[in-house]
Amino acid sequence: MIDATQARQALHEARERLRARLPQEPDGAVLLAELSAQVERTVAQLAMPALADAAPRAGRLALLCVGALARRELGPHSDLDLVLLTEHEDDPAEVIDELARRVAHPLWDAGLRPNLLVHTPEAWLAGAVDDLTLCTELLDARVVAGDPAPAGALRAAAARRYFGEARAAFLRRIEDECRERHGRYGGTVYLVQPDLKHGPGGLRDWAATRWCLAATHGTDDLGVLQAAGHVGPRAVALLASARGTLLRLRAALQLAAKRGQDRLVFQYQELIPPLLGLLPDPGSDLGSDLGSNLGSNLGSNLGSNLGSELASHSGSDPAGAGSVDDARLVTAIEEAMQGYFRAAHDMLRYGGRVRARCQPAPPDPLPVLRRLDERFALRGGKLVTTEPDIFEESPVLAFEALALRRAHDVELSGETFDAIAEAAGTLRARRLHDEPEAQRRLLALLVDPDDVGAPSTLGLGNELRLLERVIPEWGPIRGRMQHDTYHVYTVDQHTLEAVAMLKRIARGEHNKDYPLATALHLSLDDPTVLYLATLVHDAGKAEDGDQCETGSVIARRVAERAGLAPPEVDRCAMLVAEHLTMPLLSQKRDLSDPLLITELAERIGDRRALTELYLLSLVDMACVRPGNLNSWKRTLLDELYLLTLGYLRRGHRLAAARVARPDEPEGMPDRYYSLYERQLRQEHYALAERLRAEQRRAILELQAAAGSLRLTMVALDRPGLLAHAASVFDDHDVEVLAADVFTQPTEPRVAIDVFRVGPRDAAAVGIDPETLASMEHALEQEWAPHGEPPRLRPRRPWDSGIRVPTQIGFDRDPAGERTVVDVQTQEAPGVLRRITRAFHEEGHEILLARCDTEADRASDVFYVAPLDEAAQRRLRERLERYLS
Repeated sequence: MIDATQARQALHEARERLRARLPQEPDGAVLLAELSAQVERTVAQLAMPALADAAPRAGRLALLCVGALARRELGPHSDLDLVLLTEHEDDPAEVIDELARRVAHPLWDAGLRPNLLVHTPEAWLAGAVDDLTLCTELLDARVVAGDPAPAGALRAAAARRYFGEARAAFLRRIEDECRERHGRYGGTVYLVQPDLKHGPGGLRDWAATRWCLAATHGTDDLGVLQAAGHVGPRAVALLASARGTLLRLRAALQLAAKRGQDRLVFQYQELIPPLLGLLPDPGSDLGSDLGSNLGSNLGSNLGSNLGSELASHSGSDPAGAGSVDDARLVTAIEEAMQGYFRAAHDMLRYGGRVRARCQPAPPDPLPVLRRLDERFALRGGKLVTTEPDIFEESPVLAFEALALRRAHDVELSGETFDAIAEAAGTLRARRLHDEPEAQRRLLALLVDPDDVGAPSTLGLGNELRLLERVIPEWGPIRGRMQHDTYHVYTVDQHTLEAVAMLKRIARGEHNKDYPLATALHLSLDDPTVLYLATLVHDAGKAEDGDQCETGSVIARRVAERAGLAPPEVDRCAMLVAEHLTMPLLSQKRDLSDPLLITELAERIGDRRALTELYLLSLVDMACVRPGNLNSWKRTLLDELYLLTLGYLRRGHRLAAARVARPDEPEGMPDRYYSLYERQLRQEHYALAERLRAEQRRAILELQAAAGSLRLTMVALDRPGLLAHAASVFDDHDVEVLAADVFTQPTEPRVAIDVFRVGPRDAAAVGIDPETLASMEHALEQEWAPHGEPPRLRPRRPWDSGIRVPTQIGFDRDPAGERTVVDVQTQEAPGVLRRITRAFHEEGHEILLARCDTEADRASDVFYVAPLDEAAQRRLRERLERYLS
């Protein structure tokens, strides 16, 4: 026997062994089984004295483990679920209570956290009628210490009452619990901060699958079940792999958090790569440097905490000379999370299939078989095969099954799904990319506008691994995430969403939201190149180098393999190479510059390619995250398309400048008239006239707009006006989310600036009239900044500690008349104030500005008079100092 001190030391050593083996052992189930065995031995040794002393008074007693310990999946900091089983309901309560205390206290003293319940067999069986947890614990329960006879009798009674032939009600309860839980935890695998236990495809789904197997077959051993023909080898392999990945991630998560954590938030995503061996181990010297780097370089309290957390694992001074940069850390995080998404997806899909096969056979005869052809038929509203092993013999027929599923609007039967899944793992299926028939069938499925559903048929092909069999380049992006708050989908899910949106546009479902896109899609006689380019537009993200250049090479290879004609291959490669061009130009450049339009038109080449690039750009932007393609982004993209189309139609001849109506501001660039509707232009004109009539210096008008507030500032233009406005907004806790800055070339010149804003306090409803009046008053005053600008405040509370690096770029507009300054940096309160003040202090007047905030990134563009190299260097140095 051991005492609590010895037990605590033994458990510490077991956790350290787990930590040491975690980088080398890919199967977390192996590691947690070893840890669970050590914990179980420790519990038995600590509990036996109390059970032995109580047995003469309390009859036959047994201490049972349930939950994760019973399944040998206990995390390093998980709670222990234990049951003290006593036979006699009339045992004195004080005797049982004293026994429970004597069992639990040594466990607490040893550093464990036991949840100890006391049951009699009769009470446990009765409670399981209404309590699903009690029912599943009957399947999990294993004796840790004491007399095993009561537990054996209990299991036998439970099998007769709830499981085996009587399992139907239990299986329904399991499926109801899964549906409810999935809805409660987001309803999708593709959450960037998932719950490893409760989320869709998480460890709770694995537990549900095990319970269904045990209730049906009397065992949850996948090897035994495969040998008996109850579970196919492909499902066994995928489920075992998914389980091992999820358990390994959970072990790393709990070691990083040092507590029973299940939600994999950004903060902990940044701590687990060293534990998994994807970065130097925190216990090494380089691991200490990593902690120091995070603490000193991320520039936030959270970053400091992360650095301290990593350094604390090594037990050494966090100050180090080396470092692991953010890019390397992000790559490691994304690799770890790709493993999670793939595992969760497999657990969700194949676990659900295994549970479905556990359902009792219906009492009625099988529905009538209705043949569709010599290979396929419908039975009970589901697609079935009439020949065994047809997919293994000819995997390309899986695409015929998917096409029939879509054509007849039915689901695959469980047996058909399993057969395709098994065949997708064969060597013959891995050669599908060389089969022209497979390429033809995938293209037909890809461009089918009527492919709807959740999942769509194309999405089901992804789940069954058929896409990566025909397009091997798809495999590396399956389940690949991007560790930031801008992208909320994995790369493959984002891509499938983009293809699905193209199909909705083709069906006319976005006619009101995107009328131009709808009309343009209708004008395409063959959308194959567009859809194929959309399918592979982000394939370059899985490889090193520029994603557009790499993606273009991949697109060319995929298009050639698909049998497209050489001009179509070229166009597909071009679309992928340029898929970021139109969004970047429309949001970051002056669209009233005719030379900019000329360069784009000559770069794209013809109207068809321009139309396809516009549609790809639109769906790519829209499907990054909900709400990303707001009205102003769409307006700018539409304007860029129409201007470029106009050039392609006219050749080199320039279009006439737009002429303002009498009640609109005159002399403004074309972009102004495109960006704002006539009513807003009339309001701007009225505000400018009021400014002059009242001899004011500035007027503010606040209006509600989609997703934010629109703050219009009409002011007498003067040096440093934008910097003054940014300071006033910052002082009043008003956050600028986006800005468009224009100057009307009248005498005196009048600035018409439109800001998308919101209160910095998330709990605030809006901006009250008193605050608006105070800002207006401040803008009326002279502005003379002194000293360094105020320190950057802590950035908005989100979970990641990875800092967006400050990048400052200089470019000339096509005519060489202005310098374009592109500033990207970490978004934080006060950033715009510091940027605009730097311009003012260097003596540069901002002629046009485009400011935008997306998640954690500030992306601002400023047009100024031409800057020579010395002026660029000075401005860069001041910006970097102010933004550090």
